[in-house]
Amino acid sequence: MNLAEYIKMRLQELEYDVVFGVPGSYVMPLWQKFDQSPGVILARHESGAVYMADGWARITGKPGVVLATMGPGQTNMYTGIAGAYKDSIPILAITGQANPETFGRGCFQECFPLDRGFSPQAIFAPITKGSYEITDIKAGVHLFESALRLAVSGRPGPVHLSIPVTLQEQEIDPNGIEDCYLKRLQSSRVISCDQNVDQIGDILVQSKRPLLFVGWGLYLSSKLDELHQLAEQLSAPVITSIKGLAAVQATHEYVWGHVGPGQNNQIIKLISDYQPDTVLILGASLADYYFDQVRRLLHEVYTIQVDIDHHQLGLRTAIDLGIQADLRYWLPALCQKMSVSNERRDRIRLGKRLLADYLQDRLQSDNLIMAKTIFQLNHILPNDAIVVPDAGNHWLNVLTCYHTKNAGGLFTNIGLGTMGYAIGAAIGMKLAAPERKVICITGDGSTLMSGNEISVSSYLGLDTIFVIYNNSSLGRVRTYQHLVCADQYVASDIPEIDFADWAESMGARGIKVRTVEEFTRGLEQALNSQGTVVIEVIVSKNEDPVFFNQ
Repeated sequence: MNLAEYIKMRLQELEYDVVFGVPGSYVMPLWQKFDQSPGVILARHESGAVYMADGWARITGKPGVVLATMGPGQTNMYTGIAGAYKDSIPILAITGQANPETFGRGCFQECFPLDRGFSPQAIFAPITKGSYEITDIKAGVHLFESALRLAVSGRPGPVHLSIPVTLQEQEIDPNGIEDCYLKRLQSSRVISCDQNVDQIGDILVQSKRPLLFVGWGLYLSSKLDELHQLAEQLSAPVITSIKGLAAVQATHEYVWGHVGPGQNNQIIKLISDYQPDTVLILGASLADYYFDQVRRLLHEVYTIQVDIDHHQLGLRTAIDLGIQADLRYWLPALCQKMSVSNERRDRIRLGKRLLADYLQDRLQSDNLIMAKTIFQLNHILPNDAIVVPDAGNHWLNVLTCYHTKNAGGLFTNIGLGTMGYAIGAAIGMKLAAPERKVICITGDGSTLMSGNEISVSSYLGLDTIFVIYNNSSLGRVRTYQHLVCADQYVASDIPEIDFADWAESMGARGIKVRTVEEFTRGLEQALNSQGTVVIEVIVSKNEDPVFFNQ
């Protein structure tokens, strides 16, 4: 058995159906192994392959595996890997490498730090949990297994593994396999000695107005039901970060919504009027772009921050108590200590109604076609649908107007905020959850960056829905130029392009709409049809998000 055969066998053992990538000379021995079970999904660009693996990993919890050649294959992966690192998404990026005997001699696409070459480990080290190169076949199995485990252990993230083309085909020592052959992919249970659920339970019970602040780390813990249970037990409202929206059922009576860009303009006032005396922060980084307004409100409130990464505790804001713990075990233990309270339930319900009424009032404006069509998703999509928006004005409107009926229904690439990410990610999510409806919300700018990946969905016969908002401009840039630059629109226009026709040329069904009624009919048709559907929504260049929070 050679190393490439071992990698294939190991992924079969872990029940992988697919890996993703773009081929090239230096990864071909490994590439050829993935003819089936798992099969390799041919992306149109390495960045798209990483976005697909990222989306797949968000649904499955396992590292998305990406294959690429060296040189341009590696550099084309960079943005996707950086985004996964910021969002704590487990990825195993395997890239080919030349024969070590040729290092420094100037082979084609050489990746060696000599004569203006570069080291693969060096370029990936800042944006991965680890970047390694196999230089001796005796370490091959061990490094592959270590990379898999590192991607999911502790705070998840991408890991890069460079494998020379000659080592991919080299025989491994069968006697060394058992020592490295790990039966389980997930990391072992680790509980910090600082963990004290009894102490936290007492603090929360004694609190008069507790508040739960939820981040992406809670979604990664998979303890979504326990969050809603804790909110009901404490009779406490729930506020989320942007990525934290994935961890909640937005329609739940205790969930007020998110803070940061796209937030309901009334939510800060609502939190201020509530006057929380204790805030439990679960798996949130407290980054300025979403937490800044809340930080000013909570400077005198008792704050407890729980995170698996001790570096996050108190990193960006002063806290009263920091707990390093794995929420997979800590949160259920806390719930077991609590009893149900309804003392603040009516007040929390009233706050939620006020937010909903305020949004409805704002949607009465005639010039909000984008916002109104996104709001229609609430009435049309099934409860278990997955929505993934791209960067742009449509992204802000999704955060504002779409309210998931189940946790795990809205995913954002907010760490890096990459345009075009959602197109590939939606394909990966659909492959990971074929029984669920997956809807990508994107714009004309993002589509021109990564829309070629729609042909992958069409070729695979996936029932993925892509909604493209076409305003013939980079909408969010134009909004900034309108609000900040006195309507000086410098290089933000895009030529008129018929995306519905383009979709048809890629084998998808194209639908062009201009009104809310046409959108509703088009989306219903898409949900009831087979194959990939692209809905192009024509909107005005001058439509700003319903709530614009820079």
